[in-house]
Amino acid sequence: MSTVLSARDLQVRSAAGPIVTGVDLDLHVGTTLAVVGESGSGKSMVAKALSGLLPRGVHADGQVELAGNPLDLAGGERVWAPVRGRQVALLLQDPFTSLSPVHRCGPQVAAALPDGLSRTERHDRVAAGLAEVGLDPQVARRYPFELSGGMRQRVAIAAALAADPQVLLADEPTTALDVTTQRAILDLIGELRTSRGMAVVLITHDLELARERADHLVVLYAGRVLETGPTRDVMSRPAHPYTRALHEANPPLEHRVARLAVIEGNVPRPAQVAGRCVFADRCPKAQEVCRQGEPALVEVGARRRSACLFAAEELAGSPVPPTLAPPALGTDRAAAVVRITGLTKTFPGAAVPALDDVDVLVGAGECVGVVGESGSGKTTLARCLVGLEQADGGQIRFLGPLAPTGDPAGRPAHKLVQIVFQDPYSALDPALTVGATLAEALWVGGRPRSDVPALLDLVGLPASYATRRPHALSGGERQRVAIARALAPGPSLLVCDESVSALDVSVQAQVLNLLHELRGRLGLSLVFISHDMAVVRQMADHVYVMLRGRVVEDGPTDQVLSRPGHDYTRALMASVPGRALEENA
Repeated sequence: MSTVLSARDLQVRSAAGPIVTGVDLDLHVGTTLAVVGESGSGKSMVAKALSGLLPRGVHADGQVELAGNPLDLAGGERVWAPVRGRQVALLLQDPFTSLSPVHRCGPQVAAALPDGLSRTERHDRVAAGLAEVGLDPQVARRYPFELSGGMRQRVAIAAALAADPQVLLADEPTTALDVTTQRAILDLIGELRTSRGMAVVLITHDLELARERADHLVVLYAGRVLETGPTRDVMSRPAHPYTRALHEANPPLEHRVARLAVIEGNVPRPAQVAGRCVFADRCPKAQEVCRQGEPALVEVGARRRSACLFAAEELAGSPVPPTLAPPALGTDRAAAVVRITGLTKTFPGAAVPALDDVDVLVGAGECVGVVGESGSGKTTLARCLVGLEQADGGQIRFLGPLAPTGDPAGRPAHKLVQIVFQDPYSALDPALTVGATLAEALWVGGRPRSDVPALLDLVGLPASYATRRPHALSGGERQRVAIARALAPGPSLLVCDESVSALDVSVQAQVLNLLHELRGRLGLSLVFISHDMAVVRQMADHVYVMLRGRVVEDGPTDQVLSRPGHDYTRALMASVPGRALEENA
């Protein structure tokens, strides 16, 4: 296979110290190379270094060749202007931020085309580019906000490929999308890779997605490569404890476990772990020798390399069988905490209702899952439940009618139900300390400020975090603060709206375990909204499947996910990353 891009000893540094150190990559024509790891591992910095888009004050060094020609990484725009877009293109995670909201889609695709084309030629090239990604050419006249998330990402792909690049750097291109849209986008990228003879670098924290889509795998941690090799070999027999830990933290789709495996702690800054095994502080198998020097990345098999002193033992190790969980956790559907009947909601100008005669029941101590694609009505249901939207018809009974003034017993609505949103950074006030945020929520719930340390302890954070602001916390820590704030008024029901979808798999496992523990300790009921079927399998006792505002199937989670009765549920299950590999094995 012809090598289209290679990097040797790639370094990325800022004034604060190293970010990425000693990364080697080889990318071949017509193949996909996945770079995996948690947030903070340096994945996105590798992509930005290879596309000349590093932030101000961050610099790259090393030897990089593109189609056999060396690139001067320090050459600035003089070097990168003729390369970026034309030879190497970057596709970002969120198309809504990568596309200009004030320009129509057509001109944004045309901006990457070479100069010298006539107006007619540019129009025809844009139409052909949109058609290639499965969009009607009329989309060129629309603004990004008029499109769905999947359509926006298709426009972003058309713009990235307009100049026919040799390499596509796809940085978490489907993280914000539901499973069916995710599969469609990844299928499209795979088809374009084949039809164009292109090479793809797929950056992701999802090992199952990498296993399904990539030919070769690079595992990155704290700016260092810890393992490389053919994807199926690495996934079936990891040669580094970090790779194994990432794999075990993935929630299984086929069964429910008593507790998800987690990687305790957070990814350190590279400077904090220089001169030793960067994973030693979080590795359950670490020995003193691991901290006495940095293990080299050495051959451990055919096209396999690992930076672990005990790689041979890792390769020989057997996976630990999971401990299966009981089917339910003290639930009682006969004692309804929330009963929703005939709920309807149509937004002005919408062609179809957001909610159409929806019935949902949440029992005492129960976790109810709500699944479906974007636009199915999940979030509208959640917003109606917590009073952020007013339904057009139907009824929500929460120990009686749920009204803004409270239930018949006189309890205010905020003591009945609280919500945890998807993005804790935007949900928390960046100007307030954690302590001030929680004190405000406690005051609303009629509780004293002195309960802040106990509230932090409840979600597994030390009392010292009260003085920190959101920007000083990791994503998982911010979500723990958001959960603590929701619990401050003492609600009976917690609504989690995609509350772990933006988190790394290891952090996701920690937060899911926390929610499970809180159910047992506080007797909470949960409404858990997600597009991730494996996560729903782990959390929910009963699941409702929504399509175009209607519930098309519901039942005990194990029954619905193991033996779907509706074609739409079967389609959702078939779209889960890794599922196609299992069915074809």
